Amino acid sequence: MRQGYSPEDACKEAVMRIVKKKPAIAKEIQVGFLAINKKGSMELMHCRRDSLMLFATANSKIY
Repeated sequence: MRQGYSPEDACKEAVMRIVKKKPAIAKEIQVGFLAINKKGSMELMHCRRDSLMLFATANSKIY
């Protein structure tokens, strides 16, 4: 998010870097990204569509 990306755009950019550089490997691995900006907005994104990623906050809210 150094380039001024929103959390969603920062996650998309990170995932797309992996997909562009190593497309065959991107289909086999699971890598997740969580981006949070100073305002508290967040986004979670991962490489594989057939999997599920969960995380919880300190107040036990699950995303």
